[in-house]
Amino acid sequence: MDFLDPKKRRSYNIRLFIGFVLISIAIVLATTILALITAGYTINRKTGQVVQDSLVFINSQPVSSSIYINGKLSGTTNARFDLGAGNYSVSLSQSGYHQWSNKIALYGGQVEQLNYPFLFPTSPTKTATLAVASQPAISSTTPDRHWMLVSIPGQVGSFNIIDITNPKTPITSITIPTSVLASPSGSNTLTAIEWSTDNQHLLLKDDYSGGSQFIMLDRTSPTDSFNINKTFSGASFTNIKLANQSYNKLYLFDQASGSISLGDVGAKTVTPVISNAIAFWPYGSNQIVYTTRDSKSTNLVDANLWNSNGHTYTLRTLPVGTSYQLNMASFNGKLYVVVGSSTSKYAYVYLNPQDDFSAHPDKQPLPYTLLVVTGALENVTFSNSARFISLQSGSQFAIYDILYDTHYRYDTQLAFAPTQLATWMDGNRLNAVIDGKLTIWDFDGTNMIPFTLAEPAYLPAYNQSYNAVYTINQITGQWQITRNSLIDGKS
Repeated sequence: MDFLDPKKRRSYNIRLFIGFVLISIAIVLATTILALITAGYTINRKTGQVVQDSLVFINSQPVSSSIYINGKLSGTTNARFDLGAGNYSVSLSQSGYHQWSNKIALYGGQVEQLNYPFLFPTSPTKTATLAVASQPAISSTTPDRHWMLVSIPGQVGSFNIIDITNPKTPITSITIPTSVLASPSGSNTLTAIEWSTDNQHLLLKDDYSGGSQFIMLDRTSPTDSFNINKTFSGASFTNIKLANQSYNKLYLFDQASGSISLGDVGAKTVTPVISNAIAFWPYGSNQIVYTTRDSKSTNLVDANLWNSNGHTYTLRTLPVGTSYQLNMASFNGKLYVVVGSSTSKYAYVYLNPQDDFSAHPDKQPLPYTLLVVTGALENVTFSNSARFISLQSGSQFAIYDILYDTHYRYDTQLAFAPTQLATWMDGNRLNAVIDGKLTIWDFDGTNMIPFTLAEPAYLPAYNQSYNAVYTINQITGQWQITRNSLIDGKS
């Protein structure tokens, strides 16, 4: 029997071992090839070289827009493409809309998602929604972009309520009880400050001949509106910000003393939080970034971070300015804190600074990145999705893309009025009313569209689906609220 022959058994074992080795090598090679294919590696049939492709997704509003890659028609949105490393020009077009175009650089193996392009109609359908004889003092939109509140001229504390999600909904009106106003018999001027995220309560400032007070308007039940100064009658404050964007928890700031207190509307209690503040910006219910005078130099201020655990950390010193740009937001579970002074060209961005303080309590944290402009800092904002941080100085913008760790700097060349600020249309676009037109552009400064007539005193009101934007402007002696369709040929 062959298996009893030692020589044949050894020869058999050797062949068996070699077979196992070859199979193992084949499995490893197959796995490697599959992994490389999954990572986008292919063989260029012309050169025989191994190249790594990138996966590119392209979508747009409206859908079914034609996609041109390097000038060649390549499909319609929504679509995906496997493209090799290199520079590409991408443009989207559809009849009746402005063309969208941009350039992308692919390095191989990356996933690029162009899911934000927005094509604006060249001749939007305009529908007159409401006309009034004189200029409204207030126009404000709820955070969920459902309701537009416009003050009724000549009737202090009265507002028209417009459903901007459904143009067929009848316009209604509400009135704040006269007992809530600071001076019912005097001259009152109301200013909208901030909405609560319940989309029901709006913080108003009421300036009158004897001073100013604050009112919390209840949109759905105006009789439940209340005077904040009367609620906290023993407290002194000149400014208010909502804590965690809640109407019943308020940060009360007294400019003269620099004190910041937390007011509890339900309990009618006031709890001291911070002293000697110059400016502040709250985030959530437990963090505040603020500035105080530096103890060592009259030319400097300290930028600090406070949390509700009672800890205060100094981020850095800033040059004394007429204003300070402070902001905070979370993106992908990480906290980004931005500080800057109007007399500096830098805004400093910190990533999870409390982690640095915990690891090195005796050292100030290093900035994660910088935003730089050549003029005075005027405004620091996060986009609606918090992916982008924008720094504005007149017509100049510095943008940081958190997702791709990319910086953009550009000058829009737009004629911004002094102190006029751009705002975010959505998570990817900025807008401002320039020379009587609502002008919109992408975060990187491209695809700028002067879209429709508007008055710069009012922010544009986009509805929830972004298929319309409401603007206010003067037409033939009247002030008119106009619904401008963002879908060609539809109202």
